[in-house]
Amino acid sequence: MAKRVLDQFAGEHDTALYAVLGDFNDTEQSPWIAPLTQLKQLVDVVAQTRQLDDRWTYYWRTKGRVQQLDHGFASKALAARVTKSHITRAGLAYRALNAAGEALPKEVTVTHFDDDGVTPGAAQATPDKKISFEFDRYEPIFADVGNNVSDHCPVKIWI
Repeated sequence: MAKRVLDQFAGEHDTALYAVLGDFNDTEQSPWIAPLTQLKQLVDVVAQTRQLDDRWTYYWRTKGRVQQLDHGFASKALAARVTKSHITRAGLAYRALNAAGEALPKEVTVTHFDDDGVTPGAAQATPDKKISFEFDRYEPIFADVGNNVSDHCPVKIWI
């Protein structure tokens, strides 16, 4: 992917307005995402506009944690125009009740590194942290725990 970005915009990286967006389904340290995060031609606009513990886009129900697995990379020229970002979490819920009969946990762990045996650990890893998982959800989500949009959150970026 990184080579493709370099080739596609060769000689135009300083002025071209482009983005590499999506559900990458992995952390920025993974060997599959790291080549993008390390490109000097790209800026992680989610990191540019949000605090570290508020970048999470994925809810891993079985592990009771949230992580950033969806990313927004922009060319430097486009990143300079980004004014803010928003992560919509109102569609998150369980697909079924948990063992205690609770629809949603009161708190989850925000995780910045997933030791999967493949991804090298950061020299200074950010520690996991408990955060509140109580926030407004779309009414059909909150009323019926079997009804939810996704376990990923859409990210909006304003330019």
